[in-house]
This record gives sequence, C-alpha cells and structure tokens, in this order.
Amino acid sequence: AIVRSVEISNILCFHDSNIFNFIFGNGLSATYNFNCVPLPGELVIDLKSYSQDQLDTGYYYSVHTFLGSNLLKYGLFGVLVYCFFPLFIAYRLITRFSLSKAEQLAVSTIMLISIYFLHSRIEFQLLVGIFTSYAFFKGECLDER
Repeated sequence: AIVRSVEISNILCFHDSNIFNFIFGNGLSATYNFNCVPLPGELVIDLKSYSQDQLDTGYYYSVHTFLGSNLLKYGLFGVLVYCFFPLFIAYRLITRFSLSKAEQLAVSTIMLISIYFLHSRIEFQLLVGIFTSYAFFKGECLDER
C-alpha cells in the first residue's frame, strides 16, 4: 500500500509542473521516478515490484494501480473517457432495448465492474467488446426487419 501511494504521489507531483500533461497524460511510453516523494528507507524494492531495467535506471513505467497507470499515460481526460465509455455502452443498451429493471441493473453492474478490471483482465476486455458490439449492431439488425 505504501508503494502504491508513493507512486501516485510522484505521478501527481510530476504532472504538477505541466497542466497539459495532467489533462492529457504522457503517452504509452511514460515514465516516472521517486525524486519528488522518495520511498521510505526501510522499504525494499525488488524484482517482484519492478523489472531489473527499471531498478537500474531509476525510471519506472509500471504502476501498480489503475488510477496511477491511467493518469500517467492518458491523464485526467483519459481516465474520464476510460470510466465513462462503459457507462455509455450500458446507457445505450438500456435505452435502445426495452429492458426490465433487473436487466438494467445487471447490465449497469457488469459494465461498472469491468471499468476497474478492463486494463488488466482479458475476460473483461472481451466482455466489454461483446457489449459494445451488441449495443451498436444488434439494434441495427432489429431496425432493418
């Protein structure tokens, strides 16, 4: 938990100097370091947390949290898009088809759960892809009949 909070603190400190990077991020190859908020001395960082090249250079590209990773790479705008896209798909599914309250709740819950796991779990990426396809193309097929 300490490493994760220090990571986010350093990412926010790094973005503090440039508002553009805070809003839009630093891209897929973004890195950070522990210069602004150093790790506690008693904390040992090893190969379980970071790769050898990250430990050798002092530039880290892997972040242990969803929020930290997305803030570093995509910025605040990317985090908002990332979070609201599945909600938009759920809204589109609910409004396009006459779903019961239970179905609306199920679709919304599945999409909300997938927001958190989308960047790390392949089955949720597949699930969001299926929902996206269904939301945009199933209604098209029904409209043609």
